[in-house]
Amino acid sequence: MFKSQNNTLRDVCKLVRYTLYGVFFGILFPVVAWIFEIYSASLPWTRDSLAMIHSYNRMLFMIDTAPFFLGLFAFVAGRYKVSTDNYSEELKTLIYKLENKVKERTAELETLNKNLEESYIQASAFAQAQSAFLANMSHEIRTPMHAIMGMANIAEKNFGVPNNEEKVLNSIKQILVSSKHLLGLINNILDMSKIEAGEFTLGVDDFSIEELVQETQQIINPRCNEKEIKLNVQLEKMQNIWVSTDKLRIMQVLINLIGNAVKFTPKNGTVTLEIKVSDKVNSQYLIYFAVHDTGIGMPESVMKNLFQPFKQADNKVVRQSGGTGLGLAISQNIVNLLGSSIKVKSVEDQGSTFYFEVFLPQGTPVIQETETLTHVAFEGKRALLVDDIELNRIIVEELLEDTKLVIETADDGSVAIEMFKNSSENYYDIILMDVQMPNVDGYTATKAIRALDHPQAKTIPIIAMTANAMKEDIVKARECEMNDHIGKPIDFDKLIVLLNHYLYTKS
Repeated sequence: MFKSQNNTLRDVCKLVRYTLYGVFFGILFPVVAWIFEIYSASLPWTRDSLAMIHSYNRMLFMIDTAPFFLGLFAFVAGRYKVSTDNYSEELKTLIYKLENKVKERTAELETLNKNLEESYIQASAFAQAQSAFLANMSHEIRTPMHAIMGMANIAEKNFGVPNNEEKVLNSIKQILVSSKHLLGLINNILDMSKIEAGEFTLGVDDFSIEELVQETQQIINPRCNEKEIKLNVQLEKMQNIWVSTDKLRIMQVLINLIGNAVKFTPKNGTVTLEIKVSDKVNSQYLIYFAVHDTGIGMPESVMKNLFQPFKQADNKVVRQSGGTGLGLAISQNIVNLLGSSIKVKSVEDQGSTFYFEVFLPQGTPVIQETETLTHVAFEGKRALLVDDIELNRIIVEELLEDTKLVIETADDGSVAIEMFKNSSENYYDIILMDVQMPNVDGYTATKAIRALDHPQAKTIPIIAMTANAMKEDIVKARECEMNDHIGKPIDFDKLIVLLNHYLYTKS
Protein backbone atom coordinates (compact mmCIF):
# COMPACT_ATOMS: atom_id res chain seq x y z
CA MET A 1 0.00 0.00 0.00
CA PHE A 2 2.75 2.44 1.02
CA LYS A 3 4.79 1.49 -2.01
CA SER A 4 1.85 2.30 -4.33
CA GLN A 5 1.36 5.71 -2.69
CA ASN A 6 5.07 6.50 -3.04
CA ASN A 7 5.02 5.59 -6.75
CA THR A 8 1.99 7.85 -7.41
CA LEU A 9 3.61 10.79 -5.62
CA ARG A 10 6.80 10.29 -7.60
CA ASP A 11 4.85 10.26 -10.91
CA VAL A 12 3.05 13.54 -10.02
CA CYS A 13 6.39 15.18 -9.19
CA LYS A 14 7.77 14.16 -12.57
CA LEU A 15 4.74 15.58 -14.40
CA VAL A 16 4.99 18.89 -12.50
CA ARG A 17 8.69 19.08 -13.35
CA TYR A 18 8.15 18.56 -17.08
CA THR A 19 5.22 21.03 -17.08
CA LEU A 20 7.45 23.65 -15.45
CA TYR A 21 9.99 23.04 -18.22
CA GLY A 22 7.29 23.97 -20.75
CA VAL A 23 6.22 27.08 -18.80
CA PHE A 24 9.85 28.18 -18.48
CA PHE A 25 10.48 27.87 -22.23
CA GLY A 26 7.18 29.64 -23.01
CA ILE A 27 8.17 32.69 -20.94
CA LEU A 28 11.93 32.81 -21.54
CA PHE A 29 12.10 32.55 -25.37
CA PRO A 30 9.66 35.44 -26.23
CA VAL A 31 11.23 37.78 -23.67
CA VAL A 32 14.75 37.17 -25.04
CA ALA A 33 13.49 37.69 -28.63
CA TRP A 34 11.79 40.95 -27.72
CA ILE A 35 14.84 42.32 -25.96
CA PHE A 36 17.06 41.41 -28.92
CA GLU A 37 14.76 43.10 -31.52
CA ILE A 38 14.23 46.32 -29.53
CA TYR A 39 17.94 46.58 -28.85
CA SER A 40 18.84 45.96 -32.55
CA ALA A 41 16.40 48.67 -33.74
CA SER A 42 17.59 51.16 -31.08
CA LEU A 43 14.02 51.67 -30.00
CA PRO A 44 12.89 52.88 -26.59
CA TRP A 45 11.81 50.28 -24.05
CA THR A 46 8.07 50.81 -24.43
CA ARG A 47 4.95 48.84 -25.27
CA ASP A 48 4.65 50.80 -28.57
CA SER A 49 8.13 49.62 -29.57
CA LEU A 50 7.10 46.02 -28.87
CA ALA A 51 3.91 46.46 -30.97
CA MET A 52 5.85 47.95 -33.81
CA ILE A 53 8.36 45.10 -33.84
CA HIS A 54 5.49 42.60 -33.92
CA SER A 55 3.88 44.38 -36.88
CA TYR A 56 7.07 44.42 -38.96
CA ASN A 57 8.64 41.05 -37.95
CA ARG A 58 6.37 38.00 -38.44
CA MET A 59 9.06 35.67 -37.10
CA LEU A 60 8.34 36.97 -33.64
CA PHE A 61 4.89 35.37 -33.80
CA MET A 62 6.52 32.02 -34.39
CA ILE A 63 9.02 32.75 -31.65
CA ASP A 64 6.17 33.71 -29.33
CA THR A 65 4.13 30.60 -30.09
CA ALA A 66 6.93 28.05 -30.55
CA PRO A 67 7.75 27.81 -26.81
CA PHE A 68 4.12 26.99 -26.13
CA PHE A 69 4.34 24.01 -28.44
CA LEU A 70 7.73 23.14 -27.03
CA GLY A 71 6.26 23.24 -23.53
CA LEU A 72 3.32 21.14 -24.67
CA PHE A 73 5.76 18.72 -26.25
CA ALA A 74 7.80 18.64 -23.04
CA PHE A 75 4.63 17.93 -21.05
CA VAL A 76 3.54 15.09 -23.37
CA ALA A 77 7.08 13.73 -23.55
CA GLY A 78 7.31 13.93 -19.77
CA ARG A 79 4.11 11.96 -19.36
CA TYR A 80 5.32 9.39 -21.83
CA LYS A 81 8.65 9.13 -20.01
CA VAL A 82 6.84 8.70 -16.70
CA SER A 83 4.78 5.89 -18.22
CA THR A 84 7.81 4.21 -19.76
CA ASP A 85 9.73 4.62 -16.51
CA ASN A 86 6.84 3.02 -14.65
CA TYR A 87 6.63 0.17 -17.16
CA SER A 88 10.40 -0.23 -16.98
CA GLU A 89 10.33 -0.40 -13.19
CA GLU A 90 7.40 -2.82 -13.23
CA LEU A 91 9.25 -4.93 -15.76
CA LYS A 92 12.38 -4.87 -13.62
CA THR A 93 10.30 -5.82 -10.58
CA LEU A 94 8.65 -8.66 -12.50
CA ILE A 95 12.01 -9.87 -13.80
CA TYR A 96 13.43 -9.71 -10.25
CA LYS A 97 10.45 -11.61 -8.85
CA LEU A 98 10.69 -14.15 -11.65
CA GLU A 99 14.40 -14.65 -11.04
CA ASN A 100 13.76 -15.10 -7.31
CA LYS A 101 10.92 -17.53 -8.07
CA VAL A 102 13.19 -19.52 -10.35
CA LYS A 103 15.88 -19.55 -7.65
CA GLU A 104 13.33 -20.67 -5.03
CA ARG A 105 11.95 -23.39 -7.28
CA THR A 106 15.47 -24.52 -8.16
CA ALA A 107 16.39 -24.67 -4.46
CA GLU A 108 13.15 -26.55 -3.70
CA LEU A 109 13.85 -29.00 -6.51
CA GLU A 110 17.40 -29.52 -5.27
CA THR A 111 16.11 -30.09 -1.71
CA LEU A 112 13.39 -32.42 -2.99
CA ASN A 113 15.88 -34.38 -5.07
CA LYS A 114 18.22 -34.59 -2.09
CA ASN A 115 15.38 -35.75 0.18
CA LEU A 116 14.27 -38.29 -2.41
CA GLU A 117 17.80 -39.56 -2.71
CA GLU A 118 18.15 -39.79 1.08
CA SER A 119 14.74 -41.48 1.35
CA TYR A 120 15.74 -43.94 -1.34
CA ILE A 121 19.01 -44.69 0.46
CA GLN A 122 17.17 -45.09 3.78
CA ALA A 123 14.46 -47.24 2.18
CA SER A 124 17.10 -49.41 0.52
CA ALA A 125 19.01 -49.72 3.78
CA PHE A 126 15.79 -50.53 5.66
CA ALA A 127 14.79 -53.09 3.03
CA GLN A 128 18.23 -54.69 3.26
CA ALA A 129 18.01 -54.65 7.06
CA GLN A 130 14.55 -56.24 6.94
CA SER A 131 15.75 -58.88 4.49
CA ALA A 132 18.70 -59.64 6.73
CA PHE A 133 16.35 -59.65 9.73
CA LEU A 134 13.90 -62.03 8.04
CA ALA A 135 16.72 -64.34 6.99
CA ASN A 136 18.11 -64.25 10.52
CA MET A 137 14.64 -64.61 12.05
CA SER A 138 13.97 -67.63 9.87
CA HIS A 139 17.19 -69.13 11.21
CA GLU A 140 16.35 -68.12 14.79
CA ILE A 141 12.88 -69.70 14.64
CA ARG A 142 13.94 -72.80 12.76
CA THR A 143 16.79 -73.51 15.22
CA PRO A 144 14.57 -74.11 18.30
CA MET A 145 11.89 -75.71 16.10
CA HIS A 146 14.51 -78.13 14.78
CA ALA A 147 15.54 -78.89 18.37
CA ILE A 148 11.92 -79.38 19.48
CA MET A 149 11.03 -81.70 16.60
CA GLY A 150 14.35 -83.53 16.72
CA MET A 151 14.24 -84.11 20.47
CA ALA A 152 10.57 -85.14 20.26
CA ASN A 153 11.53 -87.78 17.68
CA ILE A 154 14.42 -88.95 19.89
CA ALA A 155 12.13 -89.15 22.94
CA GLU A 156 9.51 -91.10 20.95
CA LYS A 157 12.17 -93.45 19.56
CA ASN A 158 13.64 -94.22 22.99
CA PHE A 159 10.42 -94.25 24.99
CA GLY A 160 9.93 -97.67 26.59
CA VAL A 161 13.38 -98.88 25.54
CA PRO A 162 15.23 -100.38 28.55
CA ASN A 163 18.02 -98.18 30.00
CA ASN A 164 17.07 -95.24 27.74
CA GLU A 165 15.03 -93.32 30.32
CA GLU A 166 17.82 -90.74 30.71
CA LYS A 167 17.84 -90.09 26.94
CA VAL A 168 14.10 -89.49 26.99
CA LEU A 169 14.38 -87.17 30.01
CA ASN A 170 17.23 -85.17 28.42
CA SER A 171 15.23 -84.85 25.19
CA ILE A 172 12.24 -83.50 27.09
CA LYS A 173 14.45 -80.99 28.93
CA GLN A 174 15.88 -79.79 25.62
CA ILE A 175 12.34 -79.42 24.24
CA LEU A 176 11.43 -77.22 27.23
CA VAL A 177 14.56 -75.04 26.83
CA SER A 178 13.98 -74.63 23.08
CA SER A 179 10.29 -73.87 23.63
CA LYS A 180 11.11 -71.07 26.08
CA HIS A 181 13.66 -69.65 23.63
CA LEU A 182 11.07 -69.72 20.84
CA LEU A 183 8.51 -68.01 23.09
CA GLY A 184 11.05 -65.25 23.81
CA LEU A 185 11.51 -64.66 20.06
CA ILE A 186 7.75 -64.43 19.52
CA ASN A 187 7.39 -61.99 22.44
CA ASN A 188 10.09 -59.74 20.94
CA ILE A 189 8.33 -59.66 17.57
CA LEU A 190 4.99 -58.85 19.22
CA ASP A 191 6.57 -56.10 21.33
CA MET A 192 8.13 -54.55 18.22
CA SER A 193 4.77 -54.65 16.42
CA LYS A 194 3.13 -52.84 19.35
CA ILE A 195 5.90 -50.22 19.37
CA GLU A 196 5.48 -49.54 15.64
CA ALA A 197 1.69 -49.29 16.09
CA GLY A 198 2.12 -46.83 18.97
CA GLU A 199 0.35 -49.20 21.38
CA PHE A 200 3.30 -49.94 23.66
CA THR A 201 2.52 -48.73 27.20
CA LEU A 202 3.85 -49.18 30.72
CA GLY A 203 2.03 -50.48 33.77
CA VAL A 204 2.60 -49.60 37.42
CA ASP A 205 3.80 -51.95 40.18
CA ASP A 206 5.33 -51.34 43.61
CA PHE A 207 8.56 -53.32 44.02
CA SER A 208 11.99 -53.11 45.60
CA ILE A 209 15.19 -52.81 43.55
CA GLU A 210 16.62 -55.79 45.44
CA GLU A 211 13.62 -57.88 44.38
CA LEU A 212 14.06 -56.72 40.77
CA VAL A 213 17.73 -57.77 40.79
CA GLN A 214 17.01 -61.16 42.38
CA GLU A 215 14.38 -62.04 39.79
CA THR A 216 16.59 -60.80 36.95
CA GLN A 217 19.45 -62.98 38.21
CA GLN A 218 17.20 -66.03 38.38
CA ILE A 219 16.37 -65.64 34.69
CA ILE A 220 19.82 -64.67 33.41
CA ASN A 221 22.04 -66.96 35.55
CA PRO A 222 21.50 -70.08 33.37
CA ARG A 223 22.79 -68.17 30.31
CA CYS A 224 25.86 -67.02 32.25
CA ASN A 225 26.53 -70.53 33.56
CA GLU A 226 26.22 -71.97 30.07
CA LYS A 227 29.08 -69.75 28.82
CA GLU A 228 30.98 -69.85 32.13
CA ILE A 229 30.65 -66.08 32.45
CA LYS A 230 30.79 -64.46 35.87
CA LEU A 231 27.89 -62.12 36.64
CA ASN A 232 28.77 -59.45 39.19
CA VAL A 233 26.09 -57.31 40.83
CA GLN A 234 27.01 -53.94 42.33
CA LEU A 235 24.20 -52.34 44.34
CA GLU A 236 24.93 -48.97 45.93
CA LYS A 237 22.49 -47.59 48.52
CA MET A 238 19.78 -49.97 47.31
CA GLN A 239 18.59 -51.38 50.63
CA ASN A 240 14.83 -50.89 51.08
CA ILE A 241 14.51 -48.76 47.94
CA TRP A 242 10.96 -49.21 46.65
CA VAL A 243 9.81 -47.75 43.35
CA SER A 244 6.53 -47.58 41.45
CA THR A 245 6.76 -48.36 37.74
CA ASP A 246 6.46 -51.28 35.30
CA LYS A 247 8.57 -53.98 36.93
CA LEU A 248 8.31 -56.45 34.05
CA ARG A 249 9.46 -53.88 31.47
CA ILE A 250 12.40 -52.71 33.61
CA MET A 251 13.38 -56.35 34.04
CA GLN A 252 12.99 -56.87 30.28
CA VAL A 253 15.49 -54.05 29.64
CA LEU A 254 18.01 -55.47 32.12
CA ILE A 255 17.63 -59.00 30.74
CA ASN A 256 18.11 -57.72 27.18
CA LEU A 257 21.21 -55.71 28.12
CA ILE A 258 22.76 -58.48 30.23
CA GLY A 259 21.78 -61.09 27.62
CA ASN A 260 23.53 -59.06 24.92
CA ALA A 261 26.60 -58.66 27.11
CA VAL A 262 26.71 -62.42 27.72
CA LYS A 263 26.17 -63.10 24.01
CA PHE A 264 29.14 -60.99 22.92
CA THR A 265 31.49 -61.81 25.81
CA PRO A 266 33.88 -64.74 25.31
CA LYS A 267 33.94 -67.74 27.62
CA ASN A 268 35.23 -67.01 31.17
CA GLY A 269 34.55 -63.28 30.70
CA THR A 270 32.81 -60.97 33.16
CA VAL A 271 29.50 -59.09 33.03
CA THR A 272 28.64 -56.55 35.73
CA LEU A 273 25.22 -55.12 36.59
CA GLU A 274 25.58 -51.80 38.42
CA ILE A 275 22.63 -50.00 40.04
CA LYS A 276 22.82 -46.96 42.30
CA VAL A 277 20.69 -44.04 43.49
CA SER A 278 22.17 -40.87 42.01
CA ASP A 279 19.72 -38.46 43.63
CA LYS A 280 16.29 -38.08 45.18
CA VAL A 281 14.03 -35.20 44.16
CA ASN A 282 10.78 -34.87 46.12
CA SER A 283 9.26 -38.36 45.91
CA GLN A 284 11.32 -39.58 42.97
CA TYR A 285 14.58 -41.53 42.89
CA LEU A 286 17.10 -40.85 40.14
CA ILE A 287 18.47 -44.35 39.56
CA TYR A 288 21.49 -45.23 37.45
CA PHE A 289 21.53 -48.61 35.67
CA ALA A 290 24.61 -49.90 33.83
CA VAL A 291 25.73 -53.19 32.30
CA HIS A 292 29.49 -53.56 31.77
CA ASP A 293 31.12 -56.44 29.91
CA THR A 294 34.60 -57.60 28.92
CA GLY A 295 33.39 -58.64 25.46
CA ILE A 296 34.42 -57.90 21.90
CA GLY A 297 33.35 -54.23 21.94
CA MET A 298 32.42 -52.33 18.78
CA PRO A 299 33.57 -49.38 16.64
CA GLU A 300 31.89 -45.95 16.59
CA SER A 301 30.35 -46.64 13.16
CA VAL A 302 28.37 -49.56 14.55
CA MET A 303 27.07 -47.81 17.67
CA LYS A 304 24.92 -45.29 15.76
CA ASN A 305 22.65 -48.09 14.41
CA LEU A 306 22.48 -50.17 17.59
CA PHE A 307 18.99 -49.10 18.67
CA GLN A 308 17.35 -49.29 15.25
CA PRO A 309 15.00 -52.26 14.74
CA PHE A 310 16.24 -55.05 12.48
CA LYS A 311 19.85 -53.79 12.88
CA GLN A 312 22.69 -55.70 14.48
CA ALA A 313 26.36 -55.02 14.90
CA ASP A 314 27.86 -57.59 12.57
CA ASN A 315 26.09 -60.29 10.59
CA LYS A 316 28.98 -62.72 11.03
CA VAL A 317 28.97 -62.23 14.81
CA VAL A 318 25.17 -62.47 14.84
CA ARG A 319 25.26 -65.79 13.04
CA GLN A 320 27.67 -67.05 15.67
CA SER A 321 25.79 -65.60 18.65
CA GLY A 322 22.14 -65.56 17.55
CA GLY A 323 19.48 -62.95 18.26
CA THR A 324 16.77 -61.09 16.36
CA GLY A 325 18.08 -57.53 16.36
CA LEU A 326 14.98 -56.32 18.22
CA GLY A 327 16.08 -56.51 21.87
CA LEU A 328 17.95 -53.20 21.98
CA ALA A 329 15.28 -51.36 19.96
CA ILE A 330 12.58 -52.59 22.36
CA SER A 331 14.71 -51.72 25.39
CA GLN A 332 15.36 -48.20 24.06
CA ASN A 333 11.61 -47.67 23.55
CA ILE A 334 10.88 -48.80 27.11
CA VAL A 335 13.50 -46.43 28.54
CA ASN A 336 12.17 -43.64 26.28
CA LEU A 337 8.71 -44.16 27.80
CA LEU A 338 10.37 -43.71 31.20
CA GLY A 339 11.71 -40.34 30.03
CA SER A 340 15.32 -41.28 29.34
CA SER A 341 17.47 -43.10 26.79
CA ILE A 342 20.08 -45.85 26.77
CA LYS A 343 23.61 -44.73 25.99
CA VAL A 344 26.63 -46.83 25.11
CA LYS A 345 30.40 -46.62 25.50
CA SER A 346 32.57 -49.21 23.81
CA VAL A 347 36.16 -50.01 22.88
CA GLU A 348 36.93 -52.76 20.40
CA ASP A 349 38.40 -55.90 21.99
CA GLN A 350 37.95 -54.40 25.47
CA GLY A 351 34.21 -54.39 26.09
CA SER A 352 31.11 -52.22 26.25
CA THR A 353 28.96 -50.37 28.77
CA PHE A 354 25.25 -49.79 28.25
CA TYR A 355 23.75 -47.36 30.75
CA PHE A 356 20.73 -45.16 31.45
CA GLU A 357 19.46 -42.97 34.28
CA VAL A 358 15.76 -42.58 35.06
CA PHE A 359 13.54 -40.88 37.60
CA LEU A 360 11.28 -43.50 39.23
CA PRO A 361 8.49 -42.56 41.67
CA GLN A 362 8.96 -43.79 45.23
CA GLY A 363 6.88 -46.91 45.80
CA THR A 364 4.99 -48.27 48.79
CA PRO A 365 6.60 -51.31 50.48
CA VAL A 366 4.48 -54.42 50.01
CA ILE A 367 4.41 -57.28 52.48
CA GLN A 368 5.28 -60.27 50.33
CA GLU A 369 3.30 -63.46 50.75
CA THR A 370 5.77 -66.32 51.00
CA GLU A 371 4.00 -68.86 48.84
CA THR A 372 5.75 -72.17 49.29
CA LEU A 373 4.56 -75.21 47.42
CA THR A 374 3.65 -77.12 50.58
CA HIS A 375 0.19 -77.91 49.19
CA VAL A 376 1.15 -79.36 45.83
CA ALA A 377 -1.41 -82.08 46.45
CA PHE A 378 -4.86 -80.58 45.90
CA GLU A 379 -6.76 -83.64 47.05
CA GLY A 380 -10.40 -82.89 47.72
CA LYS A 381 -10.38 -79.80 45.50
CA ARG A 382 -12.32 -79.52 42.24
CA ALA A 383 -11.67 -77.30 39.21
CA LEU A 384 -13.83 -76.45 36.20
CA LEU A 385 -11.54 -76.26 33.14
CA VAL A 386 -13.04 -74.33 30.20
CA ASP A 387 -11.32 -74.51 26.79
CA ASP A 388 -12.69 -75.11 23.29
CA ILE A 389 -9.54 -76.98 22.15
CA GLU A 390 -9.38 -80.58 23.33
CA LEU A 391 -5.57 -80.78 23.21
CA ASN A 392 -5.31 -77.82 25.59
CA ARG A 393 -7.66 -79.54 28.04
CA ILE A 394 -5.63 -82.75 27.83
CA ILE A 395 -2.35 -80.88 28.50
CA VAL A 396 -3.72 -79.22 31.67
CA GLU A 397 -5.25 -82.48 32.92
CA GLU A 398 -1.97 -84.34 32.36
CA LEU A 399 0.12 -81.60 33.99
CA LEU A 400 -2.08 -81.61 37.10
CA GLU A 401 -2.67 -85.36 37.30
CA ASP A 402 -0.21 -85.89 40.17
CA THR A 403 -1.69 -83.03 42.23
CA LYS A 404 -4.89 -85.05 42.86
CA LEU A 405 -6.95 -82.05 41.71
CA VAL A 406 -10.30 -83.22 40.34
CA ILE A 407 -10.89 -81.57 36.95
CA GLU A 408 -14.19 -81.30 35.09
CA THR A 409 -14.12 -79.82 31.57
CA ALA A 410 -16.33 -77.64 29.38
CA ASP A 411 -15.67 -76.94 25.70
CA ASP A 412 -17.43 -73.55 25.60
CA GLY A 413 -18.35 -70.61 27.81
CA SER A 414 -22.07 -71.36 27.58
CA VAL A 415 -21.50 -74.94 28.82
CA ALA A 416 -19.40 -73.63 31.72
CA ILE A 417 -22.15 -71.20 32.75
CA GLU A 418 -24.73 -74.01 32.87
CA MET A 419 -22.39 -76.39 34.74
CA PHE A 420 -21.63 -73.80 37.42
CA LYS A 421 -25.27 -72.65 37.61
CA ASN A 422 -26.47 -76.22 38.26
CA SER A 423 -23.72 -77.05 40.78
CA SER A 424 -24.26 -77.10 44.53
CA GLU A 425 -22.50 -74.67 46.87
CA ASN A 426 -18.73 -75.31 47.18
CA TYR A 427 -18.88 -78.02 44.52
CA TYR A 428 -16.27 -76.17 42.44
CA ASP A 429 -13.28 -74.56 44.15
CA ILE A 430 -11.80 -72.77 41.13
CA ILE A 431 -12.51 -72.10 37.42
CA LEU A 432 -9.72 -72.12 34.81
CA MET A 433 -11.17 -70.13 31.90
CA ASP A 434 -9.90 -69.82 28.33
CA VAL A 435 -10.68 -66.42 26.82
CA GLN A 436 -10.99 -66.87 23.06
CA MET A 437 -13.78 -69.35 22.31
CA PRO A 438 -16.07 -69.43 19.24
CA ASN A 439 -19.51 -69.31 20.88
CA VAL A 440 -19.36 -67.61 24.30
CA ASP A 441 -15.90 -66.25 25.11
CA GLY A 442 -14.26 -66.30 28.53
CA TYR A 443 -14.93 -62.64 29.34
CA THR A 444 -18.66 -63.01 28.63
CA ALA A 445 -18.83 -66.30 30.52
CA THR A 446 -17.12 -64.76 33.57
CA LYS A 447 -19.53 -61.80 33.63
CA ALA A 448 -22.48 -64.20 33.33
CA ILE A 449 -21.18 -66.39 36.18
CA ARG A 450 -20.63 -63.35 38.43
CA ALA A 451 -24.24 -62.28 37.73
CA LEU A 452 -25.77 -65.66 38.66
CA ASP A 453 -27.91 -66.16 41.75
CA HIS A 454 -25.48 -68.70 43.18
CA PRO A 455 -23.81 -68.63 46.64
CA GLN A 456 -20.32 -68.72 45.07
CA ALA A 457 -21.00 -66.48 42.06
CA LYS A 458 -19.10 -63.50 43.49
CA THR A 459 -16.38 -65.40 45.35
CA ILE A 460 -15.21 -68.39 43.31
CA PRO A 461 -11.70 -67.74 41.89
CA ILE A 462 -11.73 -67.50 38.07
CA ILE A 463 -8.32 -67.63 36.40
CA ALA A 464 -7.85 -66.56 32.78
CA MET A 465 -5.75 -69.26 31.13
CA THR A 466 -5.18 -68.01 27.61
CA ALA A 467 -2.79 -67.35 24.74
CA ASN A 468 -3.90 -63.68 24.90
CA ALA A 469 -0.96 -62.71 27.09
CA MET A 470 -0.50 -58.98 26.43
CA LYS A 471 -0.68 -56.48 29.30
CA GLU A 472 -4.00 -55.13 28.03
CA ASP A 473 -5.36 -58.70 28.06
CA ILE A 474 -4.44 -58.98 31.74
CA VAL A 475 -6.15 -55.63 32.42
CA LYS A 476 -9.26 -56.75 30.51
CA ALA A 477 -9.37 -59.98 32.51
CA ARG A 478 -9.32 -57.98 35.76
CA GLU A 479 -12.01 -55.61 34.48
CA CYS A 480 -14.47 -58.45 33.87
CA GLU A 481 -13.87 -59.73 37.44
CA MET A 482 -11.42 -62.52 36.73
CA ASN A 483 -9.09 -62.99 39.71
CA ASP A 484 -5.85 -63.66 37.86
CA HIS A 485 -4.21 -64.50 34.55
CA ILE A 486 -1.75 -67.12 33.31
CA GLY A 487 -0.54 -67.13 29.73
CA LYS A 488 -0.10 -69.98 27.29
CA PRO A 489 2.20 -71.82 26.85
CA ILE A 490 1.54 -72.66 30.49
CA ASP A 491 4.43 -72.52 32.93
CA PHE A 492 3.73 -75.49 35.22
CA ASP A 493 5.45 -73.95 38.27
CA LYS A 494 3.47 -70.72 37.90
CA LEU A 495 0.24 -72.69 37.56
CA ILE A 496 1.00 -74.61 40.76
CA VAL A 497 1.75 -71.35 42.61
CA LEU A 498 -1.54 -69.85 41.40
CA LEU A 499 -3.57 -72.91 42.38
CA ASN A 500 -1.87 -73.07 45.77
CA HIS A 501 -2.57 -69.37 46.29
CA TYR A 502 -6.28 -69.49 45.47
CA LEU A 503 -7.10 -72.95 46.81
CA TYR A 504 -5.30 -72.58 50.14
CA THR A 505 -3.77 -69.16 50.85
CA LYS A 506 -6.97 -67.28 49.93
CA SER A 507 -9.39 -69.80 51.41
